[in-house]
Amino acid sequence: MNLTLASTASPKYFMPVSGVASTVDYRGGLVRELAQRVQGVSKHHRNVFSKMSWQLDQLGSSALMDAYAAQLDEIERLRAVPANWSTLPVAAPNAEQLASAQRGLLMLLLEGVPAPKVMLMNDGTLAAFWRHSDMYASIDFDTDGEFPWSAARELDVTSGSWSGGTLPPQLRDVIGA
Repeated sequence: MNLTLASTASPKYFMPVSGVASTVDYRGGLVRELAQRVQGVSKHHRNVFSKMSWQLDQLGSSALMDAYAAQLDEIERLRAVPANWSTLPVAAPNAEQLASAQRGLLMLLLEGVPAPKVMLMNDGTLAAFWRHSDMYASIDFDTDGEFPWSAARELDVTSGSWSGGTLPPQLRDVIGA
C-alpha cells in the first residue's frame, strides 16, 4: 500500500494514496516488529524489552492513544494562541516549555494512566490536570525536568515531584490508573 503525507503540521499524518479511509491500525505492526527484535538479545535486555513490549501493547488502545494525541494537539494550539483564562496577561509558552510538556505527556502515556487535560499557566508553563468526583490532581511540566505534582481527595492533599520512572502511588491512586 502506498502512503502519502496528509499533513505537514506537527504531528504528521499519513493516509493511503487513494484517499480512502483505512481501518488498518499501523501501531500493531510496530509492537510486533519490536517484539521480533527482542529475539536473540541477552536475558537482561530481553527482560527490559519485554516490559517495553508490554507497555507498547497497552498503548495499542486506540482510545488512550487518541486521548493523548488530543492533548498533544492542544499543546500545539497553545503555542499559537495562548488561552486567556485569567484576567492577568498570559505568556505564550516558549520552545523549551513546549518540549517539556510534550516529554511529560509521553512519560505519562508510557505509565499507562488516563490522559489529563492540558492547561497553560500565566508564565507560559504548561501543566495538566485530572478531575473526577471528589478527586483532583495536577502536574506542572517545568523545564528543569522535575515535574511538581499535587493530588487531592476531599481534604487529603499530597504533593511531590516526579522526573520519570514509576509514577508516585499517591498520584496514581488519585488519577485512577
